[in-house]
Amino acid sequence: MGLTRLALVRPVFMLMVILAMVVLGLVSSTRLNAELFPRVVSPAVTVITSYPGAAPDDIERLVTKPLEDAVAGLANIDYISSSSAEGRSIVQVVFTDQANQDIVAVDVERRVSAVRAQLPPEVEAPTVLKIDPAQQPVLWLGLSGPLPPTDLYRLAKDKIKPRLETVSGVGAV
Repeated sequence: MGLTRLALVRPVFMLMVILAMVVLGLVSSTRLNAELFPRVVSPAVTVITSYPGAAPDDIERLVTKPLEDAVAGLANIDYISSSSAEGRSIVQVVFTDQANQDIVAVDVERRVSAVRAQLPPEVEAPTVLKIDPAQQPVLWLGLSGPLPPTDLYRLAKDKIKPRLETVSGVGAV
C-alpha cells in the first residue's frame, strides 16, 4: 500500500526512481562479461596404457590399480575414474579448478614414470594426455535408418558432410 500511495502522491519521484533503475541496468549490462562459448578449463589428465592380450581383470589388477594408487596422492584432485578393457587401461584424473593443467600433467607423468617399473614387462609405456575441453566437439551426429551401413556412410560423407562444412562458423566436420 505504501508504494502505491507514494506513486500517486509523488509521480515525478517514482519516475526518477524507475529511470535510475533503468540506467543502472543498462550500465551493468554493458559491463557484464558474457560469452557464447566461454573458455572452461577443468584440468584433467588421462593415462592410457596398453597391455596386449591381457584380460580386463588382469589389466585392472596389474595396471589400472597401481596407476590409480600412484596418482591418488596428488593435490587438488576432484575425482579419479578408470576403465579396464581387454588389452587397455584408461585412468582419468580430474583436478579442481585451482590446479594448473600444465603442472598437474607433469606431476601425473612423474608419478606414472615412478610406478612404471612395477608394471609387467609386456605393458607398453603409458601415455599421459592433457584434456582440453575447447577441443571437444560441440555436436555429435549419428545416422540410422533402413539403409545398409555402407549406404548410410556414403550419404553422410557425400551429402551431409559437405553441407555442414558450408555453414558459417563451423570449424571442422
